[in-house]
Amino acid sequence: MGLQIGITPDGSRKWARKNRLSYSESYFNGAVIAGNLVKHSLGRGDISRIVFYGLSAENVRERKLEEVGAVIIGLNYGLILFSQIKGISVSCFGDESFERASNLFKLSSFQVDPKMNVDLLVNYSPDWDFKTRPIRTSRIPTLDLVIRTEPEARRLSGFLPLQSANAQLYFPTCFWPEFTLEKFDKIIEDFKAKHIGRIPHK
Repeated sequence: MGLQIGITPDGSRKWARKNRLSYSESYFNGAVIAGNLVKHSLGRGDISRIVFYGLSAENVRERKLEEVGAVIIGLNYGLILFSQIKGISVSCFGDESFERASNLFKLSSFQVDPKMNVDLLVNYSPDWDFKTRPIRTSRIPTLDLVIRTEPEARRLSGFLPLQSANAQLYFPTCFWPEFTLEKFDKIIEDFKAKHIGRIPHK
């Protein structure tokens, strides 16, 4: 069993303003980073699941339609990129009642005996998750570590509270569009060295 990892790819709006780009361009770029990270993780061989916090229900309620639309563009492209990677199974979890994001749930790509699972939380909130027993994300197991980018956001913001209860938290001081595979590998190796010893890549 490989590592189970949660990722909140935060900071794309601030990065867009910093670089004078549109929100759509920023989230599109973020999707490319996510696609490369998934492909890289599959190649590492020591990761069995990555869960991305794509869009919270709170963001859907509170952000402008333009901003939410840019996020959905990025998520849509990310799911397309994920579907092109052989050996992974892709699932979406969240409240499907938000019409603008409903098509994302149709882009799930299930495979028999995948080498890695990728989950995307869309219009997600703990309230939605915990309305049933077992909870609606019961297929997602306990996470080993959670990574959240964005220098000033050192919190979970409702990300899978049950699965993240005992996860090691990492807060790299960069925005998601600045997150690199080298930074990712450093976090993974730090976690392994501290918690399960040094394990060579397969």
